[in-house]
Amino acid sequence: MFSMSERSAVTGNVETLFSFLPNFPFELSHKISFVAYYFAPPLFVGFLRQSFPGTLSKKLLRLLWAASLSFAIPTLFLTVEWYSNKNRRVRFKN
Repeated sequence: MFSMSERSAVTGNVETLFSFLPNFPFELSHKISFVAYYFAPPLFVGFLRQSFPGTLSKKLLRLLWAASLSFAIPTLFLTVEWYSNKNRRVRFKN
């Protein structure tokens, strides 16, 4: 839940972060948004696994973390143009 709340702080109509820090860097806000989006699935599955022990395997959680990290690490080190375009190509590829 924290992941999506920090994402909503930098995107959409909320823009809470920009109201408190008007000179916050644009690229950093997009990186926070993308990384929070990528970490939401493993954090949610981890929450479900803690809430309902024995229902979800640890392998599934590790797979989700590996997938999320494979998207998040390039996002942290590359420019907005690179990872946002690559993300769009992966998402809408026929």
